[in-house]
Amino acid sequence: MDEIQKALVKVGRKDLAQEYYRKAVGRHKQTTILPMGSIDLVTGKSKYFNIYEEWKKTLMTCEIYKSYKDSSRSQFTYKLILGFGNRPIGKLKELEDFANYQSGRFLFKAEMIDSCLLKDLPDFATKYAKKIDGFVYK
Repeated sequence: MDEIQKALVKVGRKDLAQEYYRKAVGRHKQTTILPMGSIDLVTGKSKYFNIYEEWKKTLMTCEIYKSYKDSSRSQFTYKLILGFGNRPIGKLKELEDFANYQSGRFLFKAEMIDSCLLKDLPDFATKYAKKIDGFVYK
């Protein structure tokens, strides 16, 4: 129990201490990523650089996520998260919270639906979308 929780319990606000703890723990369960802007899956162009040219000699895994806009899951956007290595970091069909690595700000909740190596990513343009919001694990 940290100092804030102890102070809340001391003044008889155990309910607030529990809420504070729940939010603090929840914040640490978010996976941190850095935004790269929109990525063209065919050409590899992003806001900052061409991912195919920059990482052509690097073993990269690409994870495709569905980020739902509402609880009905009828509307969604695709997200692409890149990581180093030959295996995905995320787990298929599991919802995950993502936050900005630098600010800690919550970005979105999403479900991983597919993954591939970077060299195979252009084939996914016809399967999902030509342009996808891109991120990189940190």
